[in-house]
Parts: sequence; C-alpha cells; structure tokens
Amino acid sequence: MVYFQIHSFASPEILKSTESLCHVVNKGYNVPRFQYNIITTPRIKNNTTLLEDFSIDDPSNAYLVFCFQEPDRNVDLHVINDELIEDAQTTKEKLLQLHPNVDLAETKIVYDTFIGGVESLKLPDRLDDSLLGMICLKPHEEESFEITGFVSFYKNIGTKLIEVCELFAKEKLEAKSLHITAIHEHNLRKMYEKWGFTFDQRVKVPLSQEGVSSDHLEDNIGATQDFHLDLMSKYL
Repeated sequence: MVYFQIHSFASPEILKSTESLCHVVNKGYNVPRFQYNIITTPRIKNNTTLLEDFSIDDPSNAYLVFCFQEPDRNVDLHVINDELIEDAQTTKEKLLQLHPNVDLAETKIVYDTFIGGVESLKLPDRLDDSLLGMICLKPHEEESFEITGFVSFYKNIGTKLIEVCELFAKEKLEAKSLHITAIHEHNLRKMYEKWGFTFDQRVKVPLSQEGVSSDHLEDNIGATQDFHLDLMSKYL
C-alpha cells in the first residue's frame, strides 16, 4: 500500500527532520539545475534555511505531503541521504529495487494532529528508503496556496502527489486555487498543463552583479544568465 502523510511545517516531527528534508529537496531539484546549468545554487542553501528558502513566514500555515511505501526488507540496499554522494537517478534505481510493486490504486491518506489528525505522525526511521516523493504547500493569496518543494523519485508518483495535494487543499484548507512558479527554461510548463494548470504570465528575472532578484523567488539565488518564470494556476 502507498500511503500519504500530511504534516504542518510547525510539527515537531518536521522540525527535527529538516536536515534530511533539505537533502531530499536538493536531490530532486539538482536534476534540472545540472541539466540546464542556469541556477547555480541548491534549492535549499543549508540545513538551517528550509523555511527561508521556501519563503514560508508562518510554519503553522504551510504543509508537507509525503508519499511513502514500506520497502522490500529482503533487498539489502539503502538510499543515501546526501545529494553530493548519491544523485536522483541513483536514488530512483535503488527505489525500483526496494519497491518493485507500487500499486497506486491502493492508497491511504493520514493527517498529523497539527492539522486535525487523530494521532501524531512519525516519519519512517529510514526516511529515504520509504520516500517516493513529496510536495509542499504555502499560502499564496487569499483562499489560495502555492506549490513548492515538489520532488518525485518514482514513476507516476508526481501525478498522485498533485491529486492528493489538490484534495487536501480543497477539502481541508478550503482553498479556491493552487499556484505554481516554474523556471521557463527548465521546460516544466507542459507537465503542469497535463495536470490541469493554466499559464498566467511569464516574468523575466535579470542577472546582476548581486545575483538575481524577483518578487516571486527567495533571496540569494545564483544564476549564469537571465531567465524567466512561468506563473501558472489551477482552480479547484
């Protein structure tokens, strides 16, 4: 069974796991970073800047959705939680061995007590062996949320994460819409359009001696050139 845990960023379980989460996010975001060589800085700059780099001001109103499956314990293999040692492709190959049969037709969604669940949720002891993907939500504007920290290491998990995220945002957060800011040069627009998001506008982010600056991005981003952001949204 594939199960989804949904936590508040303010949960003690999340606060004590920030270092692991930084590695997970960076591993996923390194794929387009190294492929296109436009962004030079990691998505999360260091282990203490998770909230800052996600531009989250109020942790109690920002959320994480994890997709887990218990690994095959007969496989003597572990995912390494360090993007400098093990890249996303190696992680995907290991997860295929640890999880040879992922049935997305059988899923379970559980909520931490911080967001109305009946019990305090614990992350798996070996987070990286069980984690197939994750997605984060933060407030955008009135009655809307923005997706960030979106990584997937297993086939079709991204689609399922979006579905669970939309359900949670609509039913639990009473959100009217979801929003995404994607780097245009990373060619992500078609993927989000496949999931029902519509293109709203494109914003240029110019390069200067101080790096790049935009109202739609966090501070201290390094880049090799000017780039553009695709702003997209989906009404729920």
